Parts: sequence; C-alpha cells; structure tokens
Amino acid sequence: MPTFAITGGAGFIGSNLAWRLSTLGTVLVADDLSSGHAANLDGIDASFLEMDVSTHVFGSELEQVARIFHLAASIDGGRNRGTRRGSAERSRW
Repeated sequence: MPTFAITGGAGFIGSNLAWRLSTLGTVLVADDLSSGHAANLDGIDASFLEMDVSTHVFGSELEQVARIFHLAASIDGGRNRGTRRGSAERSRW
C-alpha cells in the first residue's frame, strides 16, 4: 500500500483528502493547527504530526512516501503580498 503525506491536512480540504486517501494506503498528516483543527481528523486512519512545515527539516519521514499533497498555506494572503517567493520559502516540504 502506498504512503501519502499531506501538509495542511487538518483543514477542511486536507482532512477530506486524508479520509479518502486512508482507504487507499497509509496517510501522514502534518499541520501546525494555525487554522486547521485536529478534530477534523477524528475517525480517520492517519498519523498526525503537529508542526510548522516551513521550519521543519524532513529526513527519514519521507523515505517511504509515494505522493505529497501540499495544502499548507497562510490564510493571511496579505502577508505574502508583493512576493511570490515568500510562500514557497516558508513551505519547504
């Protein structure tokens, strides 16, 4: 069975994606819960890591991951205004 990783997986879209992917394989969710909620993952067979993916350096956690769904983002769009690199630099997974 494949392993899927989802950043921002505790939000509405991420948790629904986690639910669907959990029927297809192993799911790893990473979220800092700044706008998502851990309760969104209740009843979903997924491993949860509470972390800010913009500052975490990943290593062996991703060795077995077949696909990464990057949904983590700041809900404050004004923070990135004026630079496209801002969001990409904060999201290095």
